[in-house]
Amino acid sequence: MDKPKQPCNWTGVACSKAVLPRGRDQGDAALVVSNISLAYCGLQGGLDSLHFADLSHFVYLNLSGNYLWGSIPSSIGALAKLTHLDLSNNGLNGSIQQASLDLPHLVYLKLGNNLLSGRIRSSIGAVAKLAYLDLSVNNLDGSIPTFIDLPNLVYLNFSRNALSGPIPSSIGTLTKLVVLDLSFNGLNGSIPTSIDLPNLVYLNFSRNTLSGPIPSSIGALTKLVVLDLSFNGLNGSIPISLA
Repeated sequence: MDKPKQPCNWTGVACSKAVLPRGRDQGDAALVVSNISLAYCGLQGGLDSLHFADLSHFVYLNLSGNYLWGSIPSSIGALAKLTHLDLSNNGLNGSIQQASLDLPHLVYLKLGNNLLSGRIRSSIGAVAKLAYLDLSVNNLDGSIPTFIDLPNLVYLNFSRNALSGPIPSSIGTLTKLVVLDLSFNGLNGSIPTSIDLPNLVYLNFSRNTLSGPIPSSIGALTKLVVLDLSFNGLNGSIPISLA
């Protein structure tokens, strides 16, 4: 009878060497599962059945485009080494505040196109290594966290939610940002003059309730290719550099 395949030989699974904790082979190095990529595989069920506490060596997890439902369990916070998390295009629901996603090594976080609700945790603004953040097409509400200290962020997409309140001026500190999409929300107030982002290529604030003038700083975004401020309550003149 054939022996079952080891997990490291399974499709979509990769392993790496790691030193096991004391009590498990006395600190010897062994192969452990570190990467799982099972996007669009027809998987069904909830994440609460996964024992994240036993997967502390994970660095990459991609379960996007499946049929996952239920909430994101708080135990996902045990994946302290995780750099890449993609759970987009599923049916995940529940409050995003219950999910411990402020993982210290996280670089890529994509949860778009689910049914997640609640407010965005303020602690997400302190995940210093984060470069890609997509929470679009959910049911998130409340305001955008005012504290955003993400010096490596390149992509930020909160579009198509139910966010309200002003656009925080701290977004102006995201100097590496290339894509900024806050469209299709209920954001109000004026566009911050601090949005002077030298690398910005795509800016979309459309379909909100923003008011006031278009800041002249937007006209100074020399790399900007796409600018959409439509369907708001903006007034005043268009900056000369945009005319």
